[in-house]
Amino acid sequence: MTKSAAAGIIASLITALCIASAGAQERRLALTEAINLSMAHNPALAVERHSMDIAGGEVTKAQIYPYNPELEISPALGGDRHPSAPGLKFAYDAQVGVSQVVELRNQGAIRLRRAKALADQASWQMRDAERGVRVQVLRAFSAVLLSQRRVRLAGETVDLSRELLRVARELYEAGHVPRLDALRAEVEERLAVNEQTAAQRALTTRKRDLTLLMGQPSDLSFEAAGPVAYGTLAVVEPALADNAVSVRPDVKAVEAGLQATEAETALVQAEQTFPAVNLSAHYEFSREAEARQHRAVLGLAVPLPVFNRREGDLEIAMARRSRQAARLDLVKATISAQVSQALERFRASRRIVEQFTRHILPQQQENFEMLREGYQLGQFSLTEVLVIQREFIQGRSRYLDAIAEFNAALVDLEAASGTAVIDINRKP
Repeated sequence: MTKSAAAGIIASLITALCIASAGAQERRLALTEAINLSMAHNPALAVERHSMDIAGGEVTKAQIYPYNPELEISPALGGDRHPSAPGLKFAYDAQVGVSQVVELRNQGAIRLRRAKALADQASWQMRDAERGVRVQVLRAFSAVLLSQRRVRLAGETVDLSRELLRVARELYEAGHVPRLDALRAEVEERLAVNEQTAAQRALTTRKRDLTLLMGQPSDLSFEAAGPVAYGTLAVVEPALADNAVSVRPDVKAVEAGLQATEAETALVQAEQTFPAVNLSAHYEFSREAEARQHRAVLGLAVPLPVFNRREGDLEIAMARRSRQAARLDLVKATISAQVSQALERFRASRRIVEQFTRHILPQQQENFEMLREGYQLGQFSLTEVLVIQREFIQGRSRYLDAIAEFNAALVDLEAASGTAVIDINRKP
């Protein structure tokens, strides 16, 4: 191999790996836009919004007294014939009454308290769903960014492999290298094409996952815009675990659910003994021949809790309250562990990325410079160039793996702490 050909191969390799290839013009989608679209159009959030509407209807229902008064009208018309008295005697009776169920144990206020607690629970569940969708979008957007970078890297690898194959064939035909070099270069080129196809297919899948979260058509054409590594906001790490208990919406939702079960228990207790009475007032009028009668009647109906005192309902309500209280303790107990694990993962992944940016990638660049100088002195063969190329590509791929782990750790930290730790407005 000539020195000029070797130097050309190395220069092409370095240039292609340092400059991104130009792609087709697509809509550029920023992370903030992806999150905003998801908050507005995500199908799962649409379901949660309907749940909030239902909870709002329950509040309206609880604000209205459940028992309407009843109006009773009972007219009667008849006649009677007596043997001792000729003719037919007519009789007329009429009764008009109103009855009303009256609650005695303040059940209406308890029902309203329960309905408001359930509405609060639905509201917090909605916020928790939004938090979950945001986390999913952060993960999906990172996957698209990394897949785009892998597609570019695969395309650059194909270009380099084809250039090496072309040079290897020329040198083989000129008798400067053995046929084995040309065959190895050909195999390497086919492997690079396969990897490019796999990377493109993976990118298509990642984009469809993101469009589903955003509630957009699956054929939406876009390019994720932004730095491949997420940036961090200024956060105080020791305070994340303590703040998570007070800010995470899933904790608030469980607390609201506990208040609802407490109101449910109070309602059952209020309805165990004499929960309500039925008051009634009737006016009666009767007429028989020339005789008339007027009468007013007041009534009171009191249920007697003889057979059913709702012991089973009270047992169920108290069990639900105990279960909700245990659920709240469980959620709070797991938060600290979740934040601690996420912090540990974040710190470890950050150290790995720093190793790549500070030491590994610069060292690989220096190795290429040394390889180019060695080629000029005739110290390396084409096979060695192929090996170094593969190592260089693998180094870039492992760097992207490290970025993927770093982004995932940041997303886990935000999910566990309930605090925004990712700078979604960071520019490329």
